[in-house]
Amino acid sequence: MKIVPVLGASVLLGLIVQIIIGFIGGIYSSLHTFLGFAGIAFAVLFVVIALRSKKATKTSRITMLVFLALVLSQTYLGFTVLTTNTLRTSHLYTAFTILIVAIAAAGITARRRQPATQNMRTESSNNN
Repeated sequence: MKIVPVLGASVLLGLIVQIIIGFIGGIYSSLHTFLGFAGIAFAVLFVVIALRSKKATKTSRITMLVFLALVLSQTYLGFTVLTTNTLRTSHLYTAFTILIVAIAAAGITARRRQPATQNMRTESSNNN
């Protein structure tokens, strides 16, 4: 079993939970902060995997670097919201932008794998 799709799905689920917890706020703010730091770790991990993988395309590498930059800017905006209670809207919009980039990265990965399955279907139909 490949670990990257599992990590990607868990990050996407965690991101959705993170957005929901952000809307709830209150007593869940420490959990929101903890998940934010976990998001940084996952973003760095994805960049390392994308840069070290020989199968990764230039598009997927750039997407992962954009993902990391957005997560780091989200962290900065989060600390700004905590300390000065400003930039709350920017923090919210960046969260949805990260969600869009994560879905785009999943789409890029899925599209890249699709031709291999089509080739297998073609080879199996030629053998019959």
